Amino acid sequence: MQDRYDVFVSYNSNDQAFVTSLAKWLQDQRVNVFLDRWHLVPGQPWPEHLRTVLSSCAAVAVCIGPEEMGPWQLREMYFALERQNREPGFPVIPLLLPNANPPLDFLSQNMWVDFRVGLDDQMALSVLLAAIRRETLDPALQQRMQESVDSVCPYRGLHFFREQDAAFFFGRDKAVDDLQDKLRHCTFVALVGASGVGKSSVVRAGLLPKLRQETRDPWEIVTIVPGNRPLYNLAAGLMPLLEPELGENELLIEIGTQAQAFLQGTLQVRDVLERILRKQPGTSHFLLVVDQWEELYTLAQSRQQSHEGNKQASPDQRETQVKRFIDGLLDASEAGVMNIVTTMRGDFMGQVISYRRLADRLQDAQINLGPMRTEELRQAIEAPSQKLASGFEPGLVDTLLADVGDEPGNLPLLEFVLEQLWQDETRRGGLLRHQAYRDMNRLKGALAQKADEFYHNLNERDRQQLRLILLQLVHSSENADYTRRRANSQELDRKAGSLVDQLIKERLLVSNRDKETQNNTLEIAHEALIRGWPRYQTWLEEEKDFLLWHERLRSALEDWQNNQDQTVLLGGQRLKDAQRWIQLKQNDLNNQERSFIKKSCRHAQWIKVKTPLAILAPFGLTCWFFIWSHINNLSPALGIYVILSKLDIYTLQPEMVTIPPGTDCQTQSCEFLMGINESDTLKNSSELPRHKVRFNKSFKMGRFEVTFNEYQVFAAQIEADGGCQDSHKIGAINDYGFGKESRPAIDVSWKDAQCYAQWLSVKTGKSYRLPTEAEWEYAARAGTSGDYYWDDQGKADDFAWFYDNSDQKTHPVGEKKPNAFGLYDMSGNVYEWVQDCKHYNYQNAPADGTAWEEQDNGNCSLRVLRGGTYTGETEYLRSALRSGHYPYARSGFIGFRLAQDLP
Repeated sequence: MQDRYDVFVSYNSNDQAFVTSLAKWLQDQRVNVFLDRWHLVPGQPWPEHLRTVLSSCAAVAVCIGPEEMGPWQLREMYFALERQNREPGFPVIPLLLPNANPPLDFLSQNMWVDFRVGLDDQMALSVLLAAIRRETLDPALQQRMQESVDSVCPYRGLHFFREQDAAFFFGRDKAVDDLQDKLRHCTFVALVGASGVGKSSVVRAGLLPKLRQETRDPWEIVTIVPGNRPLYNLAAGLMPLLEPELGENELLIEIGTQAQAFLQGTLQVRDVLERILRKQPGTSHFLLVVDQWEELYTLAQSRQQSHEGNKQASPDQRETQVKRFIDGLLDASEAGVMNIVTTMRGDFMGQVISYRRLADRLQDAQINLGPMRTEELRQAIEAPSQKLASGFEPGLVDTLLADVGDEPGNLPLLEFVLEQLWQDETRRGGLLRHQAYRDMNRLKGALAQKADEFYHNLNERDRQQLRLILLQLVHSSENADYTRRRANSQELDRKAGSLVDQLIKERLLVSNRDKETQNNTLEIAHEALIRGWPRYQTWLEEEKDFLLWHERLRSALEDWQNNQDQTVLLGGQRLKDAQRWIQLKQNDLNNQERSFIKKSCRHAQWIKVKTPLAILAPFGLTCWFFIWSHINNLSPALGIYVILSKLDIYTLQPEMVTIPPGTDCQTQSCEFLMGINESDTLKNSSELPRHKVRFNKSFKMGRFEVTFNEYQVFAAQIEADGGCQDSHKIGAINDYGFGKESRPAIDVSWKDAQCYAQWLSVKTGKSYRLPTEAEWEYAARAGTSGDYYWDDQGKADDFAWFYDNSDQKTHPVGEKKPNAFGLYDMSGNVYEWVQDCKHYNYQNAPADGTAWEEQDNGNCSLRVLRGGTYTGETEYLRSALRSGHYPYARSGFIGFRLAQDLP
């Protein structure tokens, strides 16, 4: 390890690709860069390592991307700014990355570097080099930096103030003090107020920075929003602190595993918190902020409506999840291992206190946040502009105050108006002007005018698309009370992408990334848009019946995706309603919703013919078979196979390919270089060092991943055949709503795959096994040595299913092009289990291609995954990419393929 670095680079892991490229460029300029993924060694006490480097480096560059700063990045930022206060002149350099949402705390810095147009901006690169080296900038570069600072608005518009905006958050000192004082006496505190009163800002930009100042016994802080998967989002907030050394893929897998354990009750939140505090020396305080607590109930209402009149509806898994979430937090806070602060909308308090245990905890632990007083509003209006040596024309602030009045819903409109005034091109001499305020139709009309201007500038097709997008971003209820809904971007028509980008740029929509699926999510910037735009209100009134039904459909679909229980498929009047709406609104439903309705129709048909079938069966097996095959969407050939397989007459064998084709490794040299070079741009320490592997003999590899058609026969027979050697139980077959047939079998653990190979070997008299990691990479590369096995043959879309083309689901095997060895889907579609234990890197790895199962320098509680998945970006399709998971873990993006030894 180097003792001193020229620059410490702090960044959000979601910006890793951009930051890595930037760091490599700096290295080429002979700048000694500290990047955590290059220099942190697994197993070391790396929090202390980071603090040591931050204390000794010559400069800190804080990379600001489109998403909020994570807890570790916030910690690094605070440390850097504290050091700057102690050492005047110490460079803390904000870097604005593409689509950045700049933190206002950095407006006091004089060294902004703007990479929002990309890494090819030579002037930005020159500014960064000069800032790191503390060189005097020439006038052109100084002007460029000043333009970057001037482009940032000190008001947040329809968005809440974040922790990194605290320096420009004013007017709520009393509420913040009351909240901090309440937190000293209560472990569970609720900040309650009307929509638009500023609850999120008070906690994030008011309370949290004050707690950070308590350096004697600092707080560990995590902020989450429950969403429609509260346990998953809780796990996503805790896991990076529990297992900070995990790579992105492993982290996603572990989050899902922990969330499932929370749901099943096999893991308690308090146990996780105790472990985190043990791993974080120097603090005994943990604060969990649960912002927008009402999201726990918004979907529950529609779920209840979707089950009305459906006597066969399964128990609501979401209600169970919500209860587990609340009880887990209450248990942890009662045990003293965690403090909790929540923000709650006042109109949901009836549902909050309907749970007696939560109601009891909120006695004397609730703070009511009312509208801001006049002097508080004046401070919130004037202070941010004063910090940037700007101001208002005389009388304008009084006009704004009179228009705001004491209505809590006017606060977001005020911030929106202030943002528009700041961005007004006619602003002169740094003053915000009366005329600009009148031109935007003042407080009540500004948002509607902005939205109408946007609408009128669209062509007719885009206007219809805008209407469809906004109607999908609301929750509906029986009393036509609309609240904003966070939707997965995959639910929207792909053709809407450019329109969505425009809406985000205009700050009417907000985009974030879902930690579980890695898909982008979209939501309306604030509910003020729903209430304040008459055109939107008209659309909602026109479509209120459809929206209410659509809400119920989404709830039923989610129940089906969660448990695949046929009792939650649509039937009776619900199915008739769905058939009517799908005819009227075919284009307003996404693929999953249409598929769910069709599946419900097929199930209803099966129910109708079930009784006649029982009568016909004794008289005509052929008749019964063909009807059965049709109902189950099976071809006659596949139907014959399934029936005969269940009678143990025939077993389908996978198609195998000899690797390498036409070569005998016993007489010829079969070798390759495994892993990546030290100098590779896409650096991952687990893929180092690159090393030669020489095989002693050829082997066979499955041409395709094992499919549901193959795996279903095994799952139906295995228990009757005596189970597996280690008595591992095979779980229920779950296709996550993607479909089965020739799609790769998913939700298969490493133990399941081992059991399948054992069973198939017995059935066929042939020996099947999982491939070793070296065999897998050798077969995937198929004689190539680059990052991707198609580098000289085409592009990723020709060979793999991944984030950009998969529609976030698996696809039938063999639909893309094969590699040079004739193997399909070696990249993308699903991760594939291999035999080996997971090791931190390739030090001392076997050189003969055999499985590496010793536990030295590794962790055999994890098994290796290869090949990337339908949810991953292109980077995760690389031939060398490796990940890992627990051998009993099952997931919707993990499958396997088989290997064989040659006789």
